[in-house]
Amino acid sequence: AFHSPALYEYLEAAVAPLVAALRTDHDEKTRANAAGALGNLARNGPLLSRELARQGALQALLDTAANDSSDAPLTIALFSCGTLIAWSNIRASICLETQTRIQLVIQNGLASNDKTIVRYATRLQSKLAIAPTDASSPISNHDTPTTVTRNI
Repeated sequence: AFHSPALYEYLEAAVAPLVAALRTDHDEKTRANAAGALGNLARNGPLLSRELARQGALQALLDTAANDSSDAPLTIALFSCGTLIAWSNIRASICLETQTRIQLVIQNGLASNDKTIVRYATRLQSKLAIAPTDASSPISNHDTPTTVTRNI
């Protein structure tokens, strides 16, 4: 059942708590895992894209990519933004304020000294240049995130 649409009706209920964890949890690992899980829910099909849009997943990921003080949640959120942006339901939920936020996140990412963040910002920018899809596989989602470690 790995990435099977059969589980999506059960996974839909996980979107709201994941968005909440991403926005409010004090633990960096929890925020990083929530960001990764939200990206994974969009990775293999558009079935959960409406719920992701309804719960503000892209906005929460953008906020994390722009503001998180820890490397792992920030980097994973940036990667997950690139995954969500491939779907037309997510794109339809983007208002002018969110468009501005996306461009700011991309600019900040491209200016980073971290090669992974630059790569993920470039990925997000590239996906925005491609028309969204409702097909069963999003455009160029064969890439996988690099593991992020932080010395504490």
